[in-house]
Amino acid sequence: MGFLAAASLFIFGKQPTQVQAAKKSSSSLIIYFSKTGNTARAARQIQKETGGKLLRITPKKAYPNDYDATTRVAQNQIRRNIHPAIKTKLPSIKKYRHIYIGYPTWWGQPPMIIHTLFDRYNFKGKTITPFTTSAESPMSSSMPVMRRLAKKDKAKLTKGYRYTSNSGLHNFLVSIGAVKRSKKAKSSKAPSQNQTPATNVTNPTPTDSKSLVVYFSMSGQRAAEEIQRLTNSNIFRIQAADPYPTTYDSYAQRGDNERRNNIHPAIRGTILNWDQYSTIYVGFPTWWQQPPMIIHTLFDQYNFSGKTIVPFTTSMSTPMSASMPYIRQMAAPYNATVLNGYRYTGDNAGLRTWLQGLNLIK
Repeated sequence: MGFLAAASLFIFGKQPTQVQAAKKSSSSLIIYFSKTGNTARAARQIQKETGGKLLRITPKKAYPNDYDATTRVAQNQIRRNIHPAIKTKLPSIKKYRHIYIGYPTWWGQPPMIIHTLFDRYNFKGKTITPFTTSAESPMSSSMPVMRRLAKKDKAKLTKGYRYTSNSGLHNFLVSIGAVKRSKKAKSSKAPSQNQTPATNVTNPTPTDSKSLVVYFSMSGQRAAEEIQRLTNSNIFRIQAADPYPTTYDSYAQRGDNERRNNIHPAIRGTILNWDQYSTIYVGFPTWWQQPPMIIHTLFDQYNFSGKTIVPFTTSMSTPMSASMPYIRQMAAPYNATVLNGYRYTGDNAGLRTWLQGLNLIK
């Protein structure tokens, strides 16, 4: 799941400096719903590229700040087909021909407030381009809903885009004919499918710490680095000996194949001085409601006997409880102690409270 920021934003005045390179007047409108700001960032980048106008929609009744509470409310809306009222004042869209509609993907589909948007507007004759932000779900998962909504209004629907990078967004906009390819984009080489992600972090010089943060990530390391900082641990980033592709659909396909065929991919490099650690923080994204198979490799390769395992995950919709049975199963042969895990959502205060609750920090 994604999250929603508090205020709505409707920009029709003078554009920010970074947007002035785009057309001064545009026939495109960028409508978006955002809970944490991720979709808002994608929308602003589309504005920068196209010169379109921005319209941020917010629900009349705000979602709770607590993630789990938000999850319950959003799930209830989906199950009961509730279209939450929109607080934002909605202007006429008569002059716009191209409508971009952005949202986080929740349980493989757009949030129900997007249905409300189609209730309030008739998009007949418009061209609609969906875009989404999601840590797990591809754009294709929410397209059936968008096709159904667009078909009802007799609107044209282009292919959609799951926002992962500004360069990828630019290439997508070029592919649908919304913008021309920039000179910079023309001269840049496409990344190799075998390159490791640019977010790769260099492991700091080891200390004599008794705790280690070992983690696998395809999109960043904020959770791992925050745990390292709070616990004064050493840190090691798990990387596959055969690097995963850098595009979502490609690495998702590989990850699914590994899961279905119980493949434990080899890990590049070695964790030095393994025996010195008594507490191991094990971090991973949640793929198909479980840890990626490379986490199994970690337990194959290293002896966890006598160690305390502290799992943590990053997921927009899947709770930590989904992965815990797998971690306990992997730890069982070593009789290792497994503490209650944590799903990191960007809330560093919540992360600290979790560590304090486990008596791992003061």
